[in-house]
Amino acid sequence: MSSSHASNSLTGFEFSFEVRVDSDPDSSAEAFDTQSLTESITTFHEEFGRTYHAFHAGSYPYPNDAWEKERLEHQHQVVKTLLGGRSFVSPFTRDRPPRRVLDIGTGTGAWVIDVADEFPGAELVRGIDLSPIQSEYVPPNVEFHIEDANDGWDEGLNIRYDLIHTRMTMGCWRDMQTDIVQRSFDRLEPGGYLECHEVLVYPFCDDGTMPTNFPFRRWALEANEASAALDRQFFVGHELKRWFIEAGFVDVHERAIKVPINPWPADRRSREIGEGWQGNLERGISGWSMGLFNRVWNIEPEHIEIGLVDVRQAIANTSVHAYQVMFVVWGRKPGSPQQHSSPLRPRSGGSSKGGRK
Repeated sequence: MSSSHASNSLTGFEFSFEVRVDSDPDSSAEAFDTQSLTESITTFHEEFGRTYHAFHAGSYPYPNDAWEKERLEHQHQVVKTLLGGRSFVSPFTRDRPPRRVLDIGTGTGAWVIDVADEFPGAELVRGIDLSPIQSEYVPPNVEFHIEDANDGWDEGLNIRYDLIHTRMTMGCWRDMQTDIVQRSFDRLEPGGYLECHEVLVYPFCDDGTMPTNFPFRRWALEANEASAALDRQFFVGHELKRWFIEAGFVDVHERAIKVPINPWPADRRSREIGEGWQGNLERGISGWSMGLFNRVWNIEPEHIEIGLVDVRQAIANTSVHAYQVMFVVWGRKPGSPQQHSSPLRPRSGGSSKGGRK
């Protein structure tokens, strides 16, 4: 995506620094089941001083080590703050809870655990990911499975969900419209919701303080180009609403939230979010670059790090009033919610089941 294309793609979007939702939606601990995970899945590939997933090795160019887990937990908290403390904005409440929930690309599983804690009566809250890096102790209604959603998920299981969720999955999918949005539509119960939280990585600026040669903007365009070379989509957030509608979702809502890249805003809340987001970017920029740029362009790690010096400086430059845009999009599968009749069937391999004291 060129810089002009990226800017034009946001023409007409209604921006805000917060999500607005209606208050009325109608207007016995078990240890992590490592025995079921094969050694080939849990023995991570080591490269560039980082570790990477072993299951379908190479399909996801970003690390999964302790540093990345810490970043993901930090990111989770910043996004939750952006959403006003909510895990999602689809119209479920404790009086009208989702019974079955799926998180695609769950990472550390923090979102799954939060949802399971919020809705303890939910029958199932499932997370899938390439890496078994989730918490060892989880609520009893939580399951994690090792799967590659590019190749299908929950295959052979007769399960339909009330809520399916993705968050920050740029660079994961060959075809998010087909493999995630359309497949989610097929796997939802009538009346169920898909909700996606995806950041458009390209930075924007409204007041002319960001120069055309801003290093972080250059990095975003390079990351998009490298992802395309690996047949992975990087800029997806601005496409989500159209994909939802084309898949058949109704009552599709979209919020485009400005996320400051550092604490440049004057108001306290936005400044705190910017400070948190700067920490997320600074923690992640090396991991997002190393495997991607080395595999695509064969750039040596030390040269990649040298190239990131001015990118880090740009991220921290509060005189440039740059922001990214997080698209929060949710939509409903037509039909009325029905009583769940398909039984859960046990599956073996690549899973952990809940059990928390």
